[in-house]
Amino acid sequence: MQLILLRHAHKGLTPAADPELSAPGFKQALKLVEVIEQKKIPPPTKCWVSEKIRTKQTIEAASQKYKSAVESSDLLNLRSFSETAAEFHLRIKKMITMVNKTAADLKSEAQTHYLCTHYDWIEEALVFIPSPTDLTSYEFASWAPAQYIHFEILDSLWSVKAKGAIPV
Repeated sequence: MQLILLRHAHKGLTPAADPELSAPGFKQALKLVEVIEQKKIPPPTKCWVSEKIRTKQTIEAASQKYKSAVESSDLLNLRSFSETAAEFHLRIKKMITMVNKTAADLKSEAQTHYLCTHYDWIEEALVFIPSPTDLTSYEFASWAPAQYIHFEILDSLWSVKAKGAIPV
């Protein structure tokens, strides 16, 4: 199974609790389709997003073009103020376990899943993702809006195939 771990596109400022994408963010969301068409990353067969509107808006054009299902999951949400670091880590590990189970169930079936989430989630997840690449290295430390890593998952091991960012 292929997996694209994607930070949402550039967000606006309003509404404060759940801001939509900014004008540049909407451009990034449309350019995601171009990046797929240029074969830099494979098209999605399923998309997972957090419960925030900006993750849904980031993936919307690509999911519609490629007729991929979009599922919202609280496992991909930002860390809440009431959540301890340990609780946040458990939630991230639960999502990684779910992805590994999905990859194992699919076996050799050619599918590409997208996980569209937030900076804090990705920053913490890189510590827990089982990969032969050191995802905690400086190379993976910065996550601009609409940045992604393309993984291939085989036997619960996430191998980096490429990384990049969707331009504004």
